Amino acid sequence: MASRSGAVAAVLALTFVTATACVTMPEQKTNSAPPWTPASVQSSVKFFDRYDTVHLEASEERDAGLVSTVETGPLLRVSTAAYKIKRRLDPQRKDTTAPFTRTNPTIALPKFSKYPVWLMGVSTMSNGNGRQVVDLVTRSTAGHEWRNAISVMLDPSQPVPELQKNGESAVPIWMPEQIAELRRPPAKAAEAYAALIQGGPTAPHAAAFVPHGMTVTAHQIAARYRALPDKLTFEQAVKVVGYRAVAAKDGGALVIFAMEERNNVLMRPGQTLALRPTDEAAAFTGLTKVTKQLKETWVWQVAAFVPPKGKGNGLVELLGVQRSLGTAAIV
Repeated sequence: MASRSGAVAAVLALTFVTATACVTMPEQKTNSAPPWTPASVQSSVKFFDRYDTVHLEASEERDAGLVSTVETGPLLRVSTAAYKIKRRLDPQRKDTTAPFTRTNPTIALPKFSKYPVWLMGVSTMSNGNGRQVVDLVTRSTAGHEWRNAISVMLDPSQPVPELQKNGESAVPIWMPEQIAELRRPPAKAAEAYAALIQGGPTAPHAAAFVPHGMTVTAHQIAARYRALPDKLTFEQAVKVVGYRAVAAKDGGALVIFAMEERNNVLMRPGQTLALRPTDEAAAFTGLTKVTKQLKETWVWQVAAFVPPKGKGNGLVELLGVQRSLGTAAIV
């Protein structure tokens, strides 16, 4: 089992790319690496307790440095941008963050024999009217602490599928025979959604998904830019930047993934695009007039259910979708 678990870690390490680079910690002077310390359900629950505490303090102080002690990758990009926007729109800190906690977390803890490692947590939010949140937590080396990389609040009344367990451990999906039982591979499902966002409502990939409000909203935003060909040109590219999948008890898969949407608005000579001060890009940059170019990066965090072959309607169901500004630049 040890060599099999090591293979899991090796394969999954190739399929998850965070937006921040991983730095390998130096070995001790004895040239011996820190010892392998596998996670436990108890230690994972303690991480979420600490995460809630640190995240709340960081949100109140708009402190990206503090939140970076418990976040990484796509989620850290979202928090960093959000704090910058809050500092500009609410300098007096009148808009305070309501306290919240993750209650009754269920830990999906695949077995590994070496780093990098990861786990999923499924919790109910204390201030979310019973809504659930799915978190992907990673640890790259023994010299790094656990960090929350993707966090998806599920839609109201949207349950998480019951997960397949091997003892107390979740079953990660990575082996060909597991993928063969699914309607589509988890990686391909994520890539299809990226293609759907970029391709618009008539994209062929639309037929693979249960319709979702956030998909419609994204298409409407892009359509407003594309409706102004005499004023500007609009370029868009969407790509998957990381995913993980665990097996559901009914044979399907719970997939959590992140995407990066890059939008480039190029103004035609003599044209100006006016933004409201509360627009995310305006609040991020402090500018409200685009005379030459607007460049935006949006971070998507998604939880989805991929059904098994031969069951249901075969469509991928989007359990929760969040789109948040990552960066913006205005000229």
